[in-house]
Amino acid sequence: MDANIDGTPFYVLMDRAVNLKKAQTAHEREKYDAFPLFYAHTIFPNDDATKAKKLDIFSERLTAANLVKEEGNVAFCGGRLNDAMGKYETALSVFRFLENMNLQWKSEGIKDKY
Repeated sequence: MDANIDGTPFYVLMDRAVNLKKAQTAHEREKYDAFPLFYAHTIFPNDDATKAKKLDIFSERLTAANLVKEEGNVAFCGGRLNDAMGKYETALSVFRFLENMNLQWKSEGIKDKY
């Protein structure tokens, strides 16, 4: 059951709010928004990617990335395409990733200047 506010479903209001915020901050994120999605998503690393990035030996990083990629293959074969895409992005992010240098990004948003 969706909550309604003055007859408008909550999800519609949230969608409008997200689009408004996105339009307001678009000039601050031109470079970030131009990145391919797989690369842009690396700014939010998960535990698998964080652990693998800390490995000093290339062959160990490659092994860790391949294990995550194989999890993606299993998800893909099982028809779980979103899960597969997430795993493939994680595997790629072991080698190429963005780092957000702004510790206040959750309240300030992602901006190119950082």
